[in-house]
Amino acid sequence: MHLNLPAFKPLIKEGAKGPLIFDPVRMKWVNLSNEEWVRQHLLNYLIVELKISKNHIAVERLIEFNARKKRFDICVFNTEAKPLLLIECKAFDVALKQESIEQILTYHQSIPVSNLWISNGLKHFSFQLNQTGEFEFKSEDLIL
Repeated sequence: MHLNLPAFKPLIKEGAKGPLIFDPVRMKWVNLSNEEWVRQHLLNYLIVELKISKNHIAVERLIEFNARKKRFDICVFNTEAKPLLLIECKAFDVALKQESIEQILTYHQSIPVSNLWISNGLKHFSFQLNQTGEFEFKSEDLIL
């Protein structure tokens, strides 16, 4: 599926239960779902286009919120290891809705950041924390 992100040539192979894609941040092969296709394109965008070191990116890490376990998609850290950006990935066949915004805002409660992105690979929304402590819609582009 062609996405609204820079094209790249991912490493893909056939696994026992279907296709696998190599994740350069986690350094392992993962199941190639529609959401993973979007996640890998976003990782490529961060690493190749924005020149963010893989060492400053965390993928699919477990967090707790109100004693419930959650898993964020992507978190980018600055050079002082402070969280800077949370990214919520949706499959390219899933519409971005209010629930997506609420989901990433929940993650923000555990990992405070100044920037949020939501993307299904076709549409992207970026939000930035304003001076009153509220997130404002910034762009339909992925910008920091």
